[in-house]
Amino acid sequence: MLVGTLFGVQVRINLLFLALLTFLGATGYFAHALLLLCAIVTHELAHLLVAVSYDYPVERVELFPFGGQAQLTYLPYRPGAREAVVAMAGPLNNFLLAALASVLMDTTGWRHDLVLYFYQTNLIIACFNLLPVLPLDGGRIVRAHLLGRIDYARATRRLVAAARAASLVLTFVATIAVLFGYLYINAYILALFLWWAAGRERAKGVMSQMRFLLRKKQRVLEEGLVPVTTLLAVESTRTRVLLERIAPRRYHIVEVVDRDMRSLGTLTETELLEGVAALGADSRVGEILARKGRR
Repeated sequence: MLVGTLFGVQVRINLLFLALLTFLGATGYFAHALLLLCAIVTHELAHLLVAVSYDYPVERVELFPFGGQAQLTYLPYRPGAREAVVAMAGPLNNFLLAALASVLMDTTGWRHDLVLYFYQTNLIIACFNLLPVLPLDGGRIVRAHLLGRIDYARATRRLVAAARAASLVLTFVATIAVLFGYLYINAYILALFLWWAAGRERAKGVMSQMRFLLRKKQRVLEEGLVPVTTLLAVESTRTRVLLERIAPRRYHIVEVVDRDMRSLGTLTETELLEGVAALGADSRVGEILARKGRR
């Protein structure tokens, strides 16, 4: 649900988060709902301010119960170190708010239960978001580190798988706790959120990779010189597989062959992306090559 704009960026609130805030307010915890909203909004505001300072093209931000997620118009060409800094801004904000709350707990004039809740909420949000899985901030930091070794899509896929594994482990631990007489509803909610959010991140993976690769064209034109890598692909190869093999800091030429290893022609990286845009990520390399010949 759209709630407004900030720095020209759409701000949306997820229905799950809206339901949680409504539930807290309806059960007499309105002040707690406001403190939770404050922790989440300032978390995303910290991300947004750093992203804007790097000229990241942020289109919209969506608020969830344990953080938020930004949608970029396109992926900057070098997301590595800067993506890590942007990701760290949110948890750092919550650690600072937790530190402030710890100071206020020792002063008079503040309700101790609310200050304690604010302290615990910020600590939970910061620590939860630093888990090394996507789409959490910790996962984005790890992905920024991995981009020096593997491509964006492959790094995303690994961290999404890690999120699914973490969700299953959290569910298992919460279930074991129930057997010993302890019921942790929050653990089940976190597990479900991780599983669902990881699915969304995986669905965006191929499109994010394409937006990232399209930025290369601008870099080539600006710098005039980039390393080139040749890839050999059988005509029946799915273009989705090729997109996952394209490295972020090199330009690629695809040599297309038949099953007898006879050359059928070549595709530039730009032609490959144009073909994917026209035929879809499940098209075959031979189909894109044939399309090139018909133009």
